[in-house]
Amino acid sequence: MRPYLSTRTSVVTSSQVRTLALTAALAVSASLLLVTGALAALPDGRGYELVSPVQKNGVAPYAAVPSSTGGAVDFQARGAFAGATWGSLNLYQATRTAGGWQTVPLTPTPTIPLGSLEEQAPVWFSSDLSKTIFTTPQSYVPGDQDGGALSLYEQTPGDGLTWVSLGSQGGSEPNSATFDSATADGDHVVFSTGASLLPAAAGLSTEAAPEAEFLYERDVSGGQTNLLSLDASDQPAGYVATTLPEGYTPGFCCLSVANVEGFFPGQFITIGAGPSAEVTQIGKVLILEGVPFLEVENGSGLSSAFPPDTSVTHLAEGAILGDGGHLASGLPPAGEFLPANAGSGSTTNAISNDGSKAFFEAPNPAAGEPVGLYMRQDNSTTVKIAGAAPYGTTLSGAFVEETPVFGSARYQGAATNGSLVFFTSEEGLAGATPGRELYEFNTTSHAIGGAAPLSVNPVSTGLGGDQAPVTTLAAPGKGEAITVVSTAGFHAGEEILFAPFKLTRGRVNSNELATIASVDSATELTLTQSLTGVGPGIAAGIALHGVHPASLTAVSNDGSRVYFVSDGVLASNTNAQSATATPLQPNLYMFDTATGETAFIATLAKSDVSLEGSPTGLVGQPDISRPAVPTPDGGALVFASAANLTGQNPWQEFTEIYRYTVAGNSLTCLSCTAPGVKPKGNATFGETAGGTYDPPGLSSPMSDDGGRVFFQTPDSLVPEDTNGGAPTSPKFGTATSTDVYEWEAEEVSLISGGTSSVPAVLQGTTPSGDDVLFTTDAQLVPGQSDGGYENVFDARVGGGFPEAAKAAPSCVGASCRAAFGVAPVFAPPASTTPQGAGNLSPVITPKLTCRKGLVKKRVKGKIVCAKKRAKKARHGAGKTRREATRNKFNQ
Repeated sequence: MRPYLSTRTSVVTSSQVRTLALTAALAVSASLLLVTGALAALPDGRGYELVSPVQKNGVAPYAAVPSSTGGAVDFQARGAFAGATWGSLNLYQATRTAGGWQTVPLTPTPTIPLGSLEEQAPVWFSSDLSKTIFTTPQSYVPGDQDGGALSLYEQTPGDGLTWVSLGSQGGSEPNSATFDSATADGDHVVFSTGASLLPAAAGLSTEAAPEAEFLYERDVSGGQTNLLSLDASDQPAGYVATTLPEGYTPGFCCLSVANVEGFFPGQFITIGAGPSAEVTQIGKVLILEGVPFLEVENGSGLSSAFPPDTSVTHLAEGAILGDGGHLASGLPPAGEFLPANAGSGSTTNAISNDGSKAFFEAPNPAAGEPVGLYMRQDNSTTVKIAGAAPYGTTLSGAFVEETPVFGSARYQGAATNGSLVFFTSEEGLAGATPGRELYEFNTTSHAIGGAAPLSVNPVSTGLGGDQAPVTTLAAPGKGEAITVVSTAGFHAGEEILFAPFKLTRGRVNSNELATIASVDSATELTLTQSLTGVGPGIAAGIALHGVHPASLTAVSNDGSRVYFVSDGVLASNTNAQSATATPLQPNLYMFDTATGETAFIATLAKSDVSLEGSPTGLVGQPDISRPAVPTPDGGALVFASAANLTGQNPWQEFTEIYRYTVAGNSLTCLSCTAPGVKPKGNATFGETAGGTYDPPGLSSPMSDDGGRVFFQTPDSLVPEDTNGGAPTSPKFGTATSTDVYEWEAEEVSLISGGTSSVPAVLQGTTPSGDDVLFTTDAQLVPGQSDGGYENVFDARVGGGFPEAAKAAPSCVGASCRAAFGVAPVFAPPASTTPQGAGNLSPVITPKLTCRKGLVKKRVKGKIVCAKKRAKKARHGAGKTRREATRNKFNQ
């Protein structure tokens, strides 16, 4: 990721910026007005500047991101121009000069032609765009002999390419390396691979699915690679071992072991060593009359006898950085370089800005096993923060059988310096009741607000502790009607949990969670399902409490403010619209880590927080696409919501952009249409969503002081936006054209042209908000004779180039044409290519052949080369036989 970086040493107010910009604009000659076209209609004295070159070989650029000062812009295109040497995916950099923008290719020149589906994709940029990290199948140094597997290289001006994904050993194995994160200066790069690059990198399971990988950190300037995914004993995180205290008889379903700590259902274990060793899968972890056992998944036990003290081991199943830092696929296109766990969390600052702290999870959450959250500090010590531990017990069977209930911890974000890390867990930590809650962990040696050094502190419990209602059973619980001491605070539709343990019969978890159908009286509740329990039912006196899961939405860069969603009532304040938190509805809150106070912001729409089918995903999307963006200090938050938060969106059909500020407790709709005018589609942040954290290729849709906000919408919010009659999507019935807007000081202004029937897409902004990048096919500057292809434009404060100054070419390179390669896949036929678009490169389609260690697979409809994955037994295999064996064992 590219953490947000603010290097300004003085603060200039929005009004001062506007005054300075207008003064500068008035000083420009009249010829400038002619060149920049709609300059007079732009806010802040902005002028249009064409960033991408006119001659683009008939392709359209996209994914534009500016440097922090706005003097450089990186963008991508599927095609070659400006001297690029390969006709597929290329990264370009445009630099602003006195005479215009000049473009050069940044993608390394391949040593041999790439395969038809192979690409060299940028995965990280420094804030000044002077450094880039590429993932590539090419080898650019003699030691990179990995048979064409993906490697990482860092490109630095003057230094060329530096191989990043290497260690003191390895490099010849066909294991791809995937980028996970990097510090702002690019000196510390985290990546993952199954290759053993260091002597300590050993003990990965070959049975794990997804395939287990090590997590490494490369100190680029120091030339050293370190293994991050180690536990406190310097073993690979997740490795665990015990012994058989007694001899084992073949065919018995359960293994008596010395201890079960670290063992979980679903794990593969190895009993013994050498040729006589057996590998099996754990079906259940249990304690019978105080003796720990591991139940074998297939129910029939092992085939061999084993003597006492025989080893029982589980190899590590790998680790990922943060929650999703591990990339889902090393395969192109670049748009697929997304976090593996895209529906669960964040990769925000998973490595601190100085590289001293890295937060990782083990095993990979996609394995479906309990996940532990760890902090690796100074490449020397590991602290387990939470997760992968029992937090309750199941009781069942003919005699007492205790089965641990295991919890997981999922990374959600951290302060840039790593002082505070935020995570969710259902374990009921630090006095919170079980159920998914949001926590902070203080990684320092001093107190931060309410968090003591190296301690866990609940965030989503509200003032005065968890606001979920708690009571006890006044009589044994059985059937649908139950009697409790008090029903105060409980509501119909609320989930309740019986604690501290659940009761089950066999494998049917009938009494762990229940849902309230109705609150009948001060002491009577009716449930939607019948409680069975064991014998007379759940015993009187057992506690039950409401479950109000919390999900993180955004974290400020300094960790001072946390925005999250919970359906509990966690604060009593009224918001800017005189509303209060609503029980069992998705309420948006702000938590101040210094004071420990929680403030209610608004009640969102259900669709805003739905994990599936959500148009916004305020909690269900990774931070690279989550439409909730805070300022660096968290004093302001802009977010998209389909709810009617200010009374201006009564239809609640499409999302609108809202701005909340801590100071003044204000809540404003920035994109709402005039009263009575129904919206045509969703207002969004375009390609800038992801917040001030600036993941690769993205930037914030807001100035760092929160005074300017940028968004795109299909609705005409000002008279100058005249493309309201653009066609609608035949599938969705929504408008197909969008325009880019700026909000400042309670006013909205049009940034893009407002006339094109093709969407103008917001691409990136600078921290000051002086540069706004967007793509459009509109003709916004004279001399733009490119045949109507999309271009990257900068709506720059005081910008524009007088015609007399435009002497420099718009691209740099031999005739600004491709030397060889593949033309864009969807390039139009030559006969339909508009004049001035440049000549198309000849189409070359190399035959797809897979290198050693790779096989052909279909991924998202494409045939690609990928590593062959080992098959893993299904966790439910042999269930009927296992249950029969288990019932016999319990008789």
